[in-house]
Amino acid sequence: MAKILIVDDSSLMRRNLKYILENAGHQVVGEASDGVQAYSEYVRTEPDLVTMDITMPRVNGLEAIKKIILMDPLANIIIVSAIDQKSSVFEAVKLGAKQYVIKPVTEKVILEKINKVLQLPEEIVGKTVFIPAREELATAESSGQLNGLEASQSAESVPLEPVSIVPFTVEKENGWYLIAIYKQLDAALASEMKDVIQAFSSEPHLKVSFRFVELTQLETVTSKTVKGLVASIEKMGGEVRVTGTVANLM
Repeated sequence: MAKILIVDDSSLMRRNLKYILENAGHQVVGEASDGVQAYSEYVRTEPDLVTMDITMPRVNGLEAIKKIILMDPLANIIIVSAIDQKSSVFEAVKLGAKQYVIKPVTEKVILEKINKVLQLPEEIVGKTVFIPAREELATAESSGQLNGLEASQSAESVPLEPVSIVPFTVEKENGWYLIAIYKQLDAALASEMKDVIQAFSSEPHLKVSFRFVELTQLETVTSKTVKGLVASIEKMGGEVRVTGTVANLM
């Protein structure tokens, strides 16, 4: 299986991730709590993949990604970050991160992302393990409950929502930004998606693919948003495609 470097400033988060990864047969070859350590550990361990937090002391995850990608353009980096850092997550994808997972995440989700990046065969994941988001970790630490949040606890012990609630995801593959839309957009989500495209708009030849996943109808806000973004990308000279379950309704 893969050699993996875990980068996160929370020791609990690193321990939980290590439990999940080793339980799945991967080898955790190193850990880092900030961007400086992330770079040095990457050089030392030469991992197949890195899980990278964004908000860390000294040097943050974005700066660490820049340094690692500069040294190794083929580096496999997955962002594991909180939902309130979405703008930074999209910046990380632009810098070269290949996938991202929004905290809290499940064992199934993180392993699926790793398998996709490394092109490993998908395997059935056993017991669910939830990784708390930063807010839950802070609460646990301040209340002295840190020892109660063990990596082996189930969803009943740590009742958090899985990542499937995310309405859309952004990945970068073969020069294309792949935006998968899982739920109808409201005004706030439409604005967020426009911000995503704006963040990528400085690229000389922008290529964006919108894919509708599991939607059975196309509501007005979703339709107007995607149509408007398609027109905007084409106006900038970019390339765009729309596929998926309700693409024919555009």
